[in-house]
Amino acid sequence: MDPIRGVDQSQTSYWARIYDYFHANKSFESDRTQGSLMNRWSTIQHDVNTFCGCVTRIEDRNQSGCSVDDKIAAACTLFKSEDKKYRNFALMHCWRILKDQPKWIERRKQIGGPKTVGNKK
Repeated sequence: MDPIRGVDQSQTSYWARIYDYFHANKSFESDRTQGSLMNRWSTIQHDVNTFCGCVTRIEDRNQSGCSVDDKIAAACTLFKSEDKKYRNFALMHCWRILKDQPKWIERRKQIGGPKTVGNKK
């Protein structure tokens, strides 16, 4: 959220500002419309949310001896196995940026619900 504009902006003005910023700051040729930027963000959100769920499930296994890289590789395998089109996770660069953002963390908590433990005692 833009701290100056806050939440008092319409979706139309918000995406118009994103469109203007994108075209003013891109370092490549692109003719993306405002609608295509909105659609791309929707795809990024969906796939990164799904991948976050895969990472959480791998981390919840709490396997000893697994490095962070091992867990990410396992999450990529899980993502692909559960994808309807059997796609690889292609947005690692987006996940690396988003995963530590406060708004993203809070949103993941909201949609993730309480964690459950696989081994009941």
